[in-house]
Amino acid sequence: MPNDQLAKTDADLLHDLAEGEETTLSVIIERYKDPLFRFILRYTGVAADAEDILQDTFVSIYTKASTYDPAWKASTWIYRIALNKCRDQARKKKIRRLVSLDQF
Repeated sequence: MPNDQLAKTDADLLHDLAEGEETTLSVIIERYKDPLFRFILRYTGVAADAEDILQDTFVSIYTKASTYDPAWKASTWIYRIALNKCRDQARKKKIRRLVSLDQF
């Protein structure tokens, strides 16, 4: 990972990612994987679920980098994606529980 990328702000990295510089994703992952994992784990309470959501979060960051608005703080945008992924998973689990309870 080049040192010039390490010195870039998160907003610059997201801009570069949106412009097609895929190597910047590894810098974003390195910066956010641990704090995001802890954030997601606090929400889910299950490490395996947190790992899945973390992966989904980074996929969304990659695919939606072009939608990032520099008027927002980059970390807020990233954490919002993670929170939305947590909420999506919680809804899916709730629906599965309701369906399985209705079967009896």
